[in-house]
Amino acid sequence: MALPFVAAIREQLPEAKIAIVLNSATCGVLQGAGDVTVLGVDVKCLKLLRPIFLPIRYFCFVRKNLSAQQFDVCFLPRRDADSVYSVLLAYLTRSSRRISFTEGTTPRKAVHNKSFDRLLTDVYPTPPIQHETVSNLSLLERIGLRPISTTAWLLLEKYLLRRGVLGL
Repeated sequence: MALPFVAAIREQLPEAKIAIVLNSATCGVLQGAGDVTVLGVDVKCLKLLRPIFLPIRYFCFVRKNLSAQQFDVCFLPRRDADSVYSVLLAYLTRSSRRISFTEGTTPRKAVHNKSFDRLLTDVYPTPPIQHETVSNLSLLERIGLRPISTTAWLLLEKYLLRRGVLGL
């Protein structure tokens, strides 16, 4: 679901430098995705220890991998609850703008991510029920970009799921 998002940015801002930070267990999916920097961060730890270990781990990760860069925008295209504190990671990047969906998007997110909206600069209201790709692309409007057509991407995703290339 990141590829349509990156494609929309690349199409409208061809000179943009794009870095994607994601769970290190899944970053191989996007390796080789063109001129995009893909960085994996280790989020694996006991659930009860996440509030202690993940902020420290994120601070070290940002210091080592991202501190020399200046980010204009950081998108967090997550409708559902954030169980690994990615909003905190985005905050630590010191990006000028941090854009995501409100903590009130779902009842679970309202409980688990209480006060996370304070770490964002742009809080997007709850999107209508629709495919996640469409919701994610709507975040681009916050920086004046237009979402691209998702029909081809959704058909490709359906094809890859049927062939067993993508496993959910």
